[in-house]
Amino acid sequence: GLLSEMPNAAVIPNDISYCAAIAACEKESRWLTALALLPSIAGASADHAIALGMAIWICSKAGHWQRALQLGQMVSVTPDADLGSTYGILLMECEQRDMLHTELALMQRLSSEAQRRALPPGSAAALDFS
Repeated sequence: GLLSEMPNAAVIPNDISYCAAIAACEKESRWLTALALLPSIAGASADHAIALGMAIWICSKAGHWQRALQLGQMVSVTPDADLGSTYGILLMECEQRDMLHTELALMQRLSSEAQRRALPPGSAAALDFS
């Protein structure tokens, strides 16, 4: 694909290139390709957080909710991950499948993450499920 051709044109793919490729995977329902690209993005970057959220959405949309839940485990170690939208996707999947225990565990984890990251008081309070 395009990413593999970039070095031949003396262009080095960066995190933004990989994020764009992952976004393109969503349009083509290529969730496995999106997952294969995810490790290419630096783990602590804001771009990695964006790519992780996109990969969770792509897996969910493709009906691979188990994989989306597995990726959700990475959210707590990804500093810039968007807690609301990422956990929202995971909570929706649990709700649709009547997975109450998993849903409650996710809500507790979301609350802990919100407190740990010291989100603004209104946000942290809204996410406090304890």
